[in-house]
Parts: sequence; C-alpha cells; structure tokens
Amino acid sequence: LLLMTAVLAAQAVSIHAATDLFEWRHDYVSGLTPNSRGVDVAMNDNGDLVSIAYTTSGSDEKWLVTRHDNITGGVVWQKTVGVTGHDCRPVAVAVNWSGVVYVTGYVGGPNGRDIRTIAYNRQGQDYWTHTFN
Repeated sequence: LLLMTAVLAAQAVSIHAATDLFEWRHDYVSGLTPNSRGVDVAMNDNGDLVSIAYTTSGSDEKWLVTRHDNITGGVVWQKTVGVTGHDCRPVAVAVNWSGVVYVTGYVGGPNGRDIRTIAYNRQGQDYWTHTFN
C-alpha cells in the first residue's frame, strides 16, 4: 500500500510518501511563492516516483516536474516548464513501467491556452512534446 500526499504549507510544496518499506517527506522551498501548489504524484511498480506542482510569480506561472528517489525522497531531476507572461499549470502525471514520465497541463500563449503533454525519459531528458490548440 502506497500513501502519497501533496500539500502547500508555509510556502513549501510538501510531498509525503509512505509504504511498508519507506517513509519520507520532501519540501520545495526554493523559488516558490504563497501561490504555489502541489498538483499530483505518480509512482510505477518499479518505484519511479514523480510529483508535479506549479508556482506563480506576478504574471508568470511555471510547472515543476520532479523525479524523486523513492527511498529518500531526494531530487533525482527537476524540470521547469513555462511561458513568460502567461499562465501554465500541470494537471496530471503518470509514469510507465520503464520510467517514462508523462505530464499534461496547459500553457498560455498569445492566442489563449494550449494543452501540452510532455514525455521525459527516466533520466529527465525530453522524450517528446505535443501541443494541442
């Protein structure tokens, strides 16, 4: 049984994970504002754990996509997605059996919002990106 939560407390997005084998908590403090929010967490059967959040600063919003070490909660890699001057928010995250991470959300632009899905390989490199208008 895996229990994961993502919450905002004192300007830190906090991810707490617990199973029979491990328990950890990871707080995002650097670069976050009171308008930051944890959105979703996902884990596959191999223990690849990913969280998504967003942070707002003025008119800029950015996605934060983070892959965690499943035992310690430490950051393995982190990606930021954003369009300066526009709203951008992640909505959902999934991790497949091989560790490929899929994140879907919206990104703002001059003609309104677009839906974007990004895939990252297990090492955090961009695998592909699809944007739908």
